[in-house]
Order: sequence, then structure tokens, then C-alpha cells
Amino acid sequence: ELLVTAKICRSMMGLIQQTINFGNIQIDDHKNNVLSISNRSEVPLVYEIRKAGDGMSTLDLKISEEDRMGVIRPYRSRVLSFSILYL
Repeated sequence: ELLVTAKICRSMMGLIQQTINFGNIQIDDHKNNVLSISNRSEVPLVYEIRKAGDGMSTLDLKISEEDRMGVIRPYRSRVLSFSILYL
């Protein structure tokens, strides 16, 4: 026989900003923006940021390697920065 003990908890993530809008961008324009992620649970939150699609605006979006994936401690938040350079 083997006695197994487990604790189940619910992982909850909150995004302060649900949509990202850079507004009008001219050629050779560079704009920065931030995204705030909060961990609302009692366990660490593991996240990975990936770009969806392969459209022109997606290719111009730059996320730093240190912000692309990480861990957010319980009941803490993290601000991720990213930029867009339209050529």
C-alpha cells in the first residue's frame, strides 16, 4: 500500500489590460507599451508569452527574452514591456 497526499488549488491569473492598441503608427516609428499580469492564487504562476499568427504587425512586435517567460510569485504581479517598430 502507498499513502498519497495531495493538495489541489486553483490557479488564477489577472490581466489588467485585455487589449493592446498602439494607435496610428508611421513608417520608422517606434512605440513602447506594457502589460501587467497578476497572480491571484497561492501557488506560483508559470507563464509564457507567444505571438499569435505571422501577420505584419505580429512580426514587428518585440518582447524581451527576459519577459517572454517566467514565474510570478503568489499574490504578486509583474509588468512586462514590449515594443513595436514599424518599418
